This record gives sequence, C-alpha cells and structure tokens, in this order.
Amino acid sequence: MVRQQTILTYWLIMASAYIGEDHHVGASFSRTEKEGVFPYRPDFPSFPNSRGPDVIPQEIKRDTYTLDHNFNPANSLIDVDTTVYKQKRRFCVILKT
Repeated sequence: MVRQQTILTYWLIMASAYIGEDHHVGASFSRTEKEGVFPYRPDFPSFPNSRGPDVIPQEIKRDTYTLDHNFNPANSLIDVDTTVYKQKRRFCVILKT
C-alpha cells in the first residue's frame, strides 16, 4: 500500500472587546486548506465497499466567519450568548494526465 501525502494549512484570526461592563463582542476568521486523497465528501467518513474505499485526489478549502456576543448584566438571572457563523467550502478534484 502506497501512503498518500496530505498537506494541511490552517490560519486563525480572532479579535474581541468588552463594551461597557455588560457586553462582550468577538469576531474570528479561520481558513483550512488541505490537499491529498480524500473521500468524495471529505467532511464525512468513507467506508470500504466491494471496490475499496471511494477516495480521489483533491484540494479542499474552507473559510469560517464567526461573530459572537455575550450580555451578562449584574442580574444573575440573565446571561445571553449569541453566535453567528458562515462557512464557505470549495472542493477541487485533481486530475493528473
């Protein structure tokens, strides 16, 4: 069995701030880039079948944008956390001739 090489690049940028005593806001951006031999859907596991595992050489890029907010006033009954995120994925099959 020949072992395939996987190349992984990952970045993470984060920033946050307190606004007054009760509010905290944050934002982040992360990018993951992988190149190698993966299942057709690299985010899901691949199970062997009669032909062997369904894998193909490909490049995968995923960007994730996140915004979060926390409201925690002096009242111990209130503590609100909100997070919103968006992901953008790109898959590219590598064809070798």
